[in-house]
Amino acid sequence: MKNSHLILFFSVIALFACLTSCQKDDTSNPPLPDELPPITQTGEQTFGCLLNGEVWVPKHYSNSIVNPPVLLQANWDIWNGSILNVYANHHRNRNDENSPREILGFRIHVNEVKDTVFFQHRNEPSSFFYEKHQTANSPLKFYVSTETNNSWIYFSRLDTTNRIASGTFSVDLLNFKENTDVDTVYIREGRFDVRF
Repeated sequence: MKNSHLILFFSVIALFACLTSCQKDDTSNPPLPDELPPITQTGEQTFGCLLNGEVWVPKHYSNSIVNPPVLLQANWDIWNGSILNVYANHHRNRNDENSPREILGFRIHVNEVKDTVFFQHRNEPSSFFYEKHQTANSPLKFYVSTETNNSWIYFSRLDTTNRIASGTFSVDLLNFKENTDVDTVYIREGRFDVRF
């Protein structure tokens, strides 16, 4: 009997020591910075790049579950000569008119479907674009690829049977202002792995 009381006593002390030694998670730390998604070829629905040196991935900050924005969309248009369209959205709060919204995407005209395709934009009727709405009342900034800038896309997988497109890209996008100044957006380390 004495032994069972001692075992119970030490068990209670051990349990108390375990419970009091656990520390509460510190929720005051800010979230980790965004990271680029890994380069994959399995239709993971990922998209990301460095836009002027900063990580850019599809996201929205609204906690609304009613009518959330579409973050990543891809489609394959076979009626107009095999065109792959991929668009990614980066939203702040859609209910806040002073919240920025950005869209980055590309349209690739694929003449010959292969598993691996390398495009130079000066050779193909394809395009990248980036648009930015700083606020609802500010003018739209629209950037596009041109025939002379440094733009390419590499398809590591272009599978029309399983409807998966994966690859990497790099592009310089230009915004021609009214006063003939050119504003450039540099996109590097781009990667996508989408289902269409």
